[in-house]
Amino acid sequence: MFQILRFFLMDTIMETNQSTTETEEQFDIVLINPAFNTSGMVMKQNVPVNLLMLGSYLISKGMKVKLIDLVIEKNQKELLIKYCKNASLIGFGVMTIQIPSALETTRFIKKINPHAKFVWGAVHTTLFPEETIMHELVD
Repeated sequence: MFQILRFFLMDTIMETNQSTTETEEQFDIVLINPAFNTSGMVMKQNVPVNLLMLGSYLISKGMKVKLIDLVIEKNQKELLIKYCKNASLIGFGVMTIQIPSALETTRFIKKINPHAKFVWGAVHTTLFPEETIMHELVD
């Protein structure tokens, strides 16, 4: 059931954001669900509801939003380059187990888009707000 919800909401975000030409891939905001720092575990049931809700709200306010779920996506670096290179804001939904992936992904995106602002939210940032905001990679 969660997979159906995930695909429905992600498809809705994608359909709402589709431009008239397929070659235009410009988004104001890219929301990222980082991969988990686990080895040998396959995580397929982690629906990033927080990012889906936030993305839906931002779209309702006229923003162009792209959601990238690094838990399930293949070709991660290609997707990050394609969608993050011109975005003005990159948002992460981060649980503590996702910190290593989120830091690595933030570093990678900063190299291809040094002007973007980076915002982290979700469980880890709620539990450790000072630690999060003090990190040099988080704006």
